[in-house]
Amino acid sequence: MADVEWKDWRIVAREYNKKGSPWAELPDKLVQNKVFLRDWDLPDPSMGDEQLFKMQQLFAIADTANVGYLGRNQFKGLLDLLGVDYQKPGQEDQLEKMFIDMDSDGNGQIEFDEFLAAMWDSLDEEQLEAANSVKPGLMGTSSWKRGSIVWSANSCIIICVVGMGIALVVVFEFILVPLTTAYFFVFLAAPFMNFFEFRPIECSDKKMCDPYDEDGNFKSASRAQADGTPKASLIDCFTLGQMPHGLACLAVIFGAFGVLFAIVYMIYLNVKDFADDPKFQQDLDDYIDDIYSDLNDSGMKIVSEVKDGYSMDELMGYVNMFSGFLNQSVLVLLLFSYLLAEKVAPLVFDPRNEVLYEIEGQVMYYIVLKTAISLLTGIVVGTILLICQVKLPSCSACSPSCSTSSPTSAP
Repeated sequence: MADVEWKDWRIVAREYNKKGSPWAELPDKLVQNKVFLRDWDLPDPSMGDEQLFKMQQLFAIADTANVGYLGRNQFKGLLDLLGVDYQKPGQEDQLEKMFIDMDSDGNGQIEFDEFLAAMWDSLDEEQLEAANSVKPGLMGTSSWKRGSIVWSANSCIIICVVGMGIALVVVFEFILVPLTTAYFFVFLAAPFMNFFEFRPIECSDKKMCDPYDEDGNFKSASRAQADGTPKASLIDCFTLGQMPHGLACLAVIFGAFGVLFAIVYMIYLNVKDFADDPKFQQDLDDYIDDIYSDLNDSGMKIVSEVKDGYSMDELMGYVNMFSGFLNQSVLVLLLFSYLLAEKVAPLVFDPRNEVLYEIEGQVMYYIVLKTAISLLTGIVVGTILLICQVKLPSCSACSPSCSTSSPTSAP
């Protein structure tokens, strides 16, 4: 068994799908069985691919535990599936005798080659077709009566788990929302983190700043001698631009703060331009007065309240809103810093976990797609604004000629 070359079940599934034959429509749950993941010696040269496939499918349906062999319980289920009567009066040991006869090596397990050799001459086409008509369903169950009961139990378990999950989300919302936000920021920062920390830099099928030769050894003799010492980090930093993990985390965090500050400052400048424009302020006041006037003319009496400053309740509302936002921001920052510090590999999640690996791939695909769409939208909007010659808020601050439009310059 040590010399057996096992195949990846995804590759096997693609191979069967490429064949395009009706008998090769193999569900993912079934193709993961070990009986499909290796090549077998055929007991009869006349056996074709379709017959081998049906025998493999029959064996996989019986091997519900996916261990690659049948025990006595699985063998009993196989006989039930084939409609074999092994409970005749006076032959109570018939089941055990049949199991021992099929177990040619006597190890108490029926492997597929033993099963194939025993069943090839025993099963007719009608029995084989009837057995293969039993398709495995969700959660590993089949269309047996016993499987229907298991499926009902699994459905109840799923409902309970989903209900518990919703309850946990409601109860732990205070930490789940910041944690999800922090993970999203980590996905955004992961490419920059990898650029700072890992070498070589892979770009399509090319590698840049690769410190290794074709044999996987360091190209530099001094780097090979310094491997595992602080000197190695200095050599990587100055020759390859590769930062140590802690320095890369700090660079990403400070870079994130820099981008955030630039965005806030840009918004501040645009809002300030609007607030300092007397004509814009006058137009805004006139627009609000017109709304009040139209509402009063329609029969709805609305009095515009004019007050000096804010009440205590309004101030406390603003303070609570700001403090809540500040608390959430600090919590997200702490979680973001912790997750960055724990990221010691190019991927955020462990690639051995297929579910998390798939989630990370989908999130990264979404970020790339969203970034491309946002960039394209910005280019289109900017082009339209230039074509329509729309005056930007900062125009008066950048171009003295725009100041002539100010009401103070009017005669």
